[in-house]
Amino acid sequence: MRVIGGLLKSLKLVSWKSSEKFNIRPMTDSARETLFNVLQPYLNKNVLFLDLFSGSGSVSMEALSRGVRESHAVESHKLSIDIIKRNRQLLIHPKKLIIHQKDVFQFLKTSRLEPFHIIIADPPFPLKWGDKILEAVVNSHLYIVGTLFVVETSRDEELKENYSCFHLFSKKDFNDKKIWFYKVKK
Repeated sequence: MRVIGGLLKSLKLVSWKSSEKFNIRPMTDSARETLFNVLQPYLNKNVLFLDLFSGSGSVSMEALSRGVRESHAVESHKLSIDIIKRNRQLLIHPKKLIIHQKDVFQFLKTSRLEPFHIIIADPPFPLKWGDKILEAVVNSHLYIVGTLFVVETSRDEELKENYSCFHLFSKKDFNDKKIWFYKVKK
């Protein structure tokens, strides 16, 4: 696994050994490339980025490589947290990657951080949590008008076009997954 764009392009990231994966499925390079091709016009030094179900932190690392101000990685799995910490040490400014070892739904319910400009969620596919995570984000205080929300789901999971003020503006289909892009409107 590597960073595919920005200042850290080609940086090799720490990942799990095959014996450690525990059904963890990192976002593939091709999916991250598609994701960041859509997000690129929205990325700049003022953007606060939230990475839910962060896994190895590869999405946060990619966002930081492309110039966001700060990324918050939320993950509950201890081994994943250790890997995110190791990847954070590869950054020139490691303090720009803030790690929250917490259940994602509990984080969304209790966090009082300032709103994020971009929120990414990559929940475990077998649990089919696309709807659940969208509803949890809608009920949080972590977004403003213009916030982008992106969720990756399995190919057979279907989501609605609208969730309260979140409106679907793009969807990318892959062999085994979909990436759904929503934007907060008034």
